[in-house]
Amino acid sequence: MPRSLSLLEVLVAVGLLGTLVLSYASTLTLSSCLDSLSRERSAAVEQARSVLDELLLEPSAARAARDGEDFVVPLGAGTLPGAGGGAAGRIEVSEPHAGLQRVRVAVLWRSRTSEEQRLELVTWVGSQ
Repeated sequence: MPRSLSLLEVLVAVGLLGTLVLSYASTLTLSSCLDSLSRERSAAVEQARSVLDELLLEPSAARAARDGEDFVVPLGAGTLPGAGGGAAGRIEVSEPHAGLQRVRVAVLWRSRTSEEQRLELVTWVGSQ
């Protein structure tokens, strides 16, 4: 004689299935957020490296003249208000000390999750 499932067994099975579906959905959401943040961060790193490379090719006086200069990094989804749909970047060049200049390129943006993100590249360069 075939045994049928009781109501309790069906409710437990539906509960387990629901839990699995919800955990899968949250995993997809987290994965999407991390992917977006990774793309934003890669764009920020690429732009900051490009600006830093430009600065390293310039003579010391030209680098110093760019101290406090702002630039915009187009990031797509991650933006900072007032940055024209991208991230706000800033160049800081210290006064030469012991024949070295500190060059700092910073990028600041608000991610898709509305968290403020910051990236800084810093190097020391011999003043010419």
